[in-house]
Amino acid sequence: MKFIKKIKALLKIKKVSTGIKELDDLLGGGILTGHAILIEKDAGTKAGLFSSLFIKKCLQDGMKACYFTTDKEPGFMQRVEEYYKFNLSKYESKSFEFIDGFHGGHL
Repeated sequence: MKFIKKIKALLKIKKVSTGIKELDDLLGGGILTGHAILIEKDAGTKAGLFSSLFIKKCLQDGMKACYFTTDKEPGFMQRVEEYYKFNLSKYESKSFEFIDGFHGGHL
């Protein structure tokens, strides 16, 4: 019985969509809210694409987001904006920050 109660409690926890329906389905509805999400990747993987879609969805849903990178130049997020036709500038300084560990500064 305790196990079933724990499962029911977990199902009630609010989750946030990743912006990728298939991944949300695999995760049981998305990523748990109230947690910091760290995405570590190997060179050449598409984690930047996932991160961009996730940040876009979070900002559209009224949440805050921060993108810290050590391997993307500052122009990366502008290219993401153009490709996905998403205006990050309206969120910057209020809800979104890009931290450039590539050059050791902020965008």
